[in-house]
Amino acid sequence: MPILIKDYNWRQTEELVIIYVPLKGVSVKNIDIFTSSCYLKIHSPPFLFEVCLWQPVVESECSCTVVDGEATFRLVKKLAASWPQLAADLSRQEALQVKTRAIEEVQTKAEICQKEKSAKKNERQRTAVKEQISLNTREQQDIERTKRQEKEAALTQMGWGRQQSSVRITEIVDTQGKTTTKKIDQDIFKVEKKEVKEMKSLIPAPRQVAQIPVTFTARWFPTPSRESMVSEEQEWLRKRAEAMRRTGFVAEDLRPEEQDPLWLCDKAQSFYDVGNYLGAVSAYSHALTLNDQLYELYAGRAKAHLALGNVGKAATDSSKALELLTPPVPQNAEARAQCLLSRGLALTGLNLQSEALGELQAAELLMPTCLDIKAAIEQLHKDLSEVKDQ
Repeated sequence: MPILIKDYNWRQTEELVIIYVPLKGVSVKNIDIFTSSCYLKIHSPPFLFEVCLWQPVVESECSCTVVDGEATFRLVKKLAASWPQLAADLSRQEALQVKTRAIEEVQTKAEICQKEKSAKKNERQRTAVKEQISLNTREQQDIERTKRQEKEAALTQMGWGRQQSSVRITEIVDTQGKTTTKKIDQDIFKVEKKEVKEMKSLIPAPRQVAQIPVTFTARWFPTPSRESMVSEEQEWLRKRAEAMRRTGFVAEDLRPEEQDPLWLCDKAQSFYDVGNYLGAVSAYSHALTLNDQLYELYAGRAKAHLALGNVGKAATDSSKALELLTPPVPQNAEARAQCLLSRGLALTGLNLQSEALGELQAAELLMPTCLDIKAAIEQLHKDLSEVKDQ
């Protein structure tokens, strides 16, 4: 049950409202602040501050700062006028309606903001792609221009060489002292072109494209097959399957229509009722793989872990269930009390008696008539007394 913060202060001008809320030494990391145009809330477990404002404010211009253990709200009024009081005079039902409207308003604004962010991100991505395409085009044009210039320079050189390519042998002196004149008319560049054509004809055609499908052997263990010990692994898997079947629950044996978290929750509870705690843990765990947002699954598994003596896991599951039981309302008070009871018993098993006592007392505030909670508190007081006597 949260403790309401009532020792806050506030002041106002015609246009502003300033609210000072003490945080009771709670760490900043554990503070949850909610603001809207007509409703404010600070949740710093176990303390709670909330107020339905006298008049609406401009949410986009409001701010909240946390300094030296105190939260300061700076609110801008929609209508410049003096308020007779900070909180509006509302019945419990009217206040609940205001809270509901505030949550819907914040959710709507968050969705709009998310859509705007997505649109801006997409626009930035499109702009970046266009710029990259433009850059690639310019680079390609530069490369083509450089190639063209180099080609023209090479052709110019070859043309100059072709003009100088006619070779004449003007004099050849043989052994008898006679001189022979012979003109060579063959163009050496024509010979080179012919050789290039012949070489090109020898280049093989491109290979045909094909796809080679590859499948991997299914492995339960992370090591590859070449490094595994097949006989030992098969023996371990066989023993594990037998152990799972002895608990009465094997996920692979479930029919498709039984792959339902609520059905699995009822199945796990039936295991728990007959003392099959391992089967209950297995059923709850498989249900959580299908839906991890049901607090009943975490709460039930915490009780099963407690029965098995796994107090650390029980404390973790109880805490997760309490996180899902938000916001705290009278409709889920009994469920929160059961989770606090489980966490208190788990903390007792971890030798954290002081913390466990706080959890159990909080559970008693939610369910004053629960005999299990009273018995747990009495047993814890008795244990603490024995420790002090020693």
